[in-house]
Amino acid sequence: MKNVCLTCYYENHNENRFCTQCGARLYEIGALTPRLVILNENKEKEIIFLNNIHNTIGRDVENDVVIDDTKISRFHASIYYEQGHYRLKDLHSKNGVYLNGKKIADPERLSEGYLIRLGSTIFRFEISQHY
Repeated sequence: MKNVCLTCYYENHNENRFCTQCGARLYEIGALTPRLVILNENKEKEIIFLNNIHNTIGRDVENDVVIDDTKISRFHASIYYEQGHYRLKDLHSKNGVYLNGKKIADPERLSEGYLIRLGSTIFRFEISQHY
């Protein structure tokens, strides 16, 4: 089992506290790590590790998570940690943000296994043991 750096995704040995590739601090084994799993049929089940504080999602390369989907706005949504919970927010996207099939207007609390649809892309939100 290895520690995956949430900055550069380099696999480090368990005993490392900092990434040997980029120098970022590594989370200890057992720390909870938020991630998105892309579920679209035309893609393999891709896992996107999120940072623990704030993540923007969209087509623009300045986002933390860049998705190549023409139905996703340049800056579409954000996932952030606030008051002990992860939340999903629509960043005034053109096609909206859907959580478990319902369009959201205000930030919504995320839980393990919730489904998020942005454009034609469907994600499953997971909070897993870091590996």
